[in-house]
This record gives sequence, C-alpha cells and structure tokens, in this order.
Amino acid sequence: MKLIIKIARYVYHTIKRLEKKRKLNLKKETIDFDNIQQSFNNATRLHRELIVVTHPDRFTDEKQKVFATDISAQVNTNKYNYKELIKLQTIINNHLKN
Repeated sequence: MKLIIKIARYVYHTIKRLEKKRKLNLKKETIDFDNIQQSFNNATRLHRELIVVTHPDRFTDEKQKVFATDISAQVNTNKYNYKELIKLQTIINNHLKN
C-alpha cells in the first residue's frame, strides 16, 4: 500500500513539473507584431493582386490550371497573413517565369 502511495505521489509531482515546463515554453513564444501590422495594412491589397494573377479561369493549359487552383486556395487560406502571402507571391512569380 505504501508503494502505491509513493508511486501516486511521484506521478502527481511529475505531471505538475511537466505542466510548469509547458507553461514556461508557452510564455517564451514570441508574437510577430511586424507581421500583424503588415497584415493589417497590406494583406488585403496583396491578396487581391494574387487572386487576379492566379485565378484558374485565366489559364487554358491544364497543368497551369491545376497549379492556379491549388495556389488560389492557399492564397485564400492565408488571406490575412502577410508573411505567407509574400511567400506565395515568390512561388507564383517563380512558376510564371518558367
């Protein structure tokens, strides 16, 4: 019986210790205020530009149409995330040059 109580205490304190570590790690995460500001100011404009360029109806080639459909979905998913839109813009520019 004493062994079971010792094991239970050990498990309890181990769980508490892990919870404290997890909370500390959550506090260490940084918020990207620059991305928030850029998203607020520029994301909508960039989103519109990218949707115009990648709209699937603009392409007749089947491969380009599939690419445009996929990338348009990604652009719409990241509509308010400026950093991701910039990354997608780079991908789009590289693909359209080829």
